[in-house]
Amino acid sequence: MKAERFYPGARASLLHIVLTAREAEAEYRDIAHEWPQDVVARNALAEILKGQGKLWEAEAEYRAIAHEWPQDVVARNGLAAILEGHGKLMEALTVYEQILTINPEIASVWFRKGNILLGLGLHNEALVAYDRAAMLNPDDAEILLNRASLLGDLGRNEEARNAHNEAAMLIKKNT
Repeated sequence: MKAERFYPGARASLLHIVLTAREAEAEYRDIAHEWPQDVVARNALAEILKGQGKLWEAEAEYRAIAHEWPQDVVARNGLAAILEGHGKLMEALTVYEQILTINPEIASVWFRKGNILLGLGLHNEALVAYDRAAMLNPDDAEILLNRASLLGDLGRNEEARNAHNEAAMLIKKNT
């Protein structure tokens, strides 16, 4: 199935809905070749590659996008997730920090930064990241649960109980 040829920005985010992953990958590759400036299609190609387990190709595409469009947080976020999955925590942390320099209001990035810092044994720094994530998205139970667990690990049991209870109320409210 060949999609019609017109500027791809209008259709780029919809291809994966009507095509198989392989067909969408082929279309996005065509778009990237014909319109290399279409960052939406290039990010979609990287996502399709990542979804098919072609992580090295996806990483290379995300790196190319981040290089060409330094302010693109979508590509940086995809790159950081792949790096994190490969166990390259310091490199992923650096990319998350770059994202937060571009836009410090993304709760999910603060959360992932907290997870990496926790994995690196930097508990106090992880708590700062979780606190910021919770401030930006107070209705995210997962953030609150990770924060509660970390507070417990730090021996701050009263705060841990309160955070856990808050998360439990959110979960109950949303189910």
